[in-house]
Amino acid sequence: MTEPALKPMSSDRLRGRTVGARIRRGAALLTCTVALSIAVGFSQVPVRAADEALTAEQIADFESKLAQAREAQTDATKRLGCLDQQDQQLVIKRDQDQLRLGELVRRKNEVEATLIRQRAEYDSYKAEFDQANQRFGEARNRLHQLQQIEEAKQAALRKCSAEFGFLGFLCVPALKTAELIGAIPETEKLVAEESRRLADAAAARDAAASRFRESEAAFAASDVAAATANKEIKAAEASISALDKALATLRPSILDNKKLLDEFADALNEAKTVDTADGRGRTARRVRDLAKRVVTALQGANTLLASSKAALAQYQLTACF
Repeated sequence: MTEPALKPMSSDRLRGRTVGARIRRGAALLTCTVALSIAVGFSQVPVRAADEALTAEQIADFESKLAQAREAQTDATKRLGCLDQQDQQLVIKRDQDQLRLGELVRRKNEVEATLIRQRAEYDSYKAEFDQANQRFGEARNRLHQLQQIEEAKQAALRKCSAEFGFLGFLCVPALKTAELIGAIPETEKLVAEESRRLADAAAARDAAASRFRESEAAFAASDVAAATANKEIKAAEASISALDKALATLRPSILDNKKLLDEFADALNEAKTVDTADGRGRTARRVRDLAKRVVTALQGANTLLASSKAALAQYQLTACF
């Protein structure tokens, strides 16, 4: 019988391959929409003397631009909140994957221990099979030898009987055929017993080999699953780290822009209520100064965004954009 060949002993895919561009486009909306609605409008305000009072038309135009900026700021805040939520979901998913990895590693170790035990079990059954196969071969060879001797003696007996005629009965004791005839059935019985033992040993060996191969496949699968989970955890941690860095820079920028817009709204309200020439001039200077600061702040926010892009990792954040 031929010994079955055994293989040598040997873990969700990374997601988010196309999201980097979406993150960059979405993150750009956090400040670019504000810049388009305010910076362009303010930069087109006619240049006038710094102390010249604002007209009602100019105040209304500034208020219109402020309303656009408020709307863009609300949208930016909403998207920032969505990024925060996605960050929290990433952390939860990462923690769940870590628990899953721990379970996979535990299972892998269990299967590995089973694999070692089953390999030893297979080796033991194989050794028993080899011994049974050897005994069977020896018994079969002995039977073949006896059969050949029996055939030779029977041929000699026939020849002797032919030569001595009625005295041929004297040839039987001399050849001791009876002893040989008794040895053949005993050897045939031994061959049958050894053949049965050999079949049992082969069945036990094959069953052990099958169990070993099943455990080997289970070990390989658990190894792949653990490696995949570990890779996903590292990718999630990189995404969390990158997103945290981006949020850490974008969040203060949006908050500062909101404060600046609030201050600008207060200045416009003051411009509508002052009734002295000096007050109108002072308020006009403040409004125009704040308008310049808004443009500068938004330009700075865009610069900050550009630097944040380099820290953003690719991940599934399409829900925000």
